[in-house]
Amino acid sequence: MLIPAGTGSSGSASAGRFANHPAEGKIRGGGPRGDALSDRLNWPGLPAHLRRLRIEEGRSRMGDGSTKKEAGMARTHSEPRTGSLLGLGGYLLGVDIGGYGLQAALADGQGRLLSTAQQPLEAGTEASQVVLAALEMSRGLLRESGLEARQLLRIGIGFGGPVDVQQGVTILSHRMPGWEGYPLRQVFEEAFHTAALVDNDARVTALGEMLYGAGRGARSLFYIHLSSGVGGGLVLDGQIYRGATTTAGEIGHTLVLEGGPECSCGRPGHLEALVSAPALIARARELARDDPEPLEARAREEGRGLRFQHVVEAARQGHAPSRQVLSEAAHYLAIAVANLVNLLNPERVVLGGIVARLAGEDLLEPLREEVSRLAMAVPGRAVRIVLGTLGETSVVVGAIALALRSLEE
Repeated sequence: MLIPAGTGSSGSASAGRFANHPAEGKIRGGGPRGDALSDRLNWPGLPAHLRRLRIEEGRSRMGDGSTKKEAGMARTHSEPRTGSLLGLGGYLLGVDIGGYGLQAALADGQGRLLSTAQQPLEAGTEASQVVLAALEMSRGLLRESGLEARQLLRIGIGFGGPVDVQQGVTILSHRMPGWEGYPLRQVFEEAFHTAALVDNDARVTALGEMLYGAGRGARSLFYIHLSSGVGGGLVLDGQIYRGATTTAGEIGHTLVLEGGPECSCGRPGHLEALVSAPALIARARELARDDPEPLEARAREEGRGLRFQHVVEAARQGHAPSRQVLSEAAHYLAIAVANLVNLLNPERVVLGGIVARLAGEDLLEPLREEVSRLAMAVPGRAVRIVLGTLGETSVVVGAIALALRSLEE
């Protein structure tokens, strides 16, 4: 059930909660709203249409009359969540900007995800167009929920690449062009007149799983995101550990096979080059040269090319090359997990992302067995290796958790 407009907290009512946010003086101060921020948005790569974009009372001043349906966005509603996700009035917006597409979600003060929207991305889409689509999607959620931007308490954003958290700037993306030094936090704050936080997608998901998913009850958790790339996040005592340059957790760029295939970062033998979805699909093609029909038949049925789902299905039907793909993935993942178990001694390791969701126990069971063999006895016995429970909304739920946590600090 969507809460009608007017029942959430207004911007003035929640202003005190922004006192410790680095953007407080620039967004919610007493002077002309947005002037200082607009000066900082004169970044050479930022197109004029993004600098002009504003959101006031659920409408954009750029309003071109386009509808969410015309934008090709699929929208779903969630059931009320058990427990309290949010203990505050007002609303939080979570945004996921990843290699496979975009997702956004609104959460209310009673602990429910009110609505979500998602939109696929074409390979090679420029950063500015991705951001514009994300802003339009978020506008649509507000509009269809009967809410105004001033009712937002905070925005949390999970980005599929390394981020300078302090500056709110993306460092780069190994899979999408134009993200070098992109002022993502500033763009969202300028658009919504609401303080925003930006972090790596795997790290925000780690926080979400710790608080509301497979990590509940644990004090230390390492999350591994297996998707178009491989990322990770470490949460200690309920706090994300970001490291000296806010880039901690990049388990996908740890070496597991010296002289192995080249990673998206340009270096050989990294975990991402061996267990990401594209890497596993490529390996399946390579191994199935003499027996390709079980894979090709599935791809023909859907007419969308070979996908990791087809590899998993073929493996479960006894296709030897596909079974080998999963076995190799478990092996290389076990090397990385055993190393982090020995080094960090976490209570829980959580696997998420499309690879983990599709492969499930076919990946998890051999992974557990090999980690038990490779890790030191004491930390190896103590750690629980589990699948994430937040599913396809894991990043946006984590982004909402990030926003909520910032209001509590």
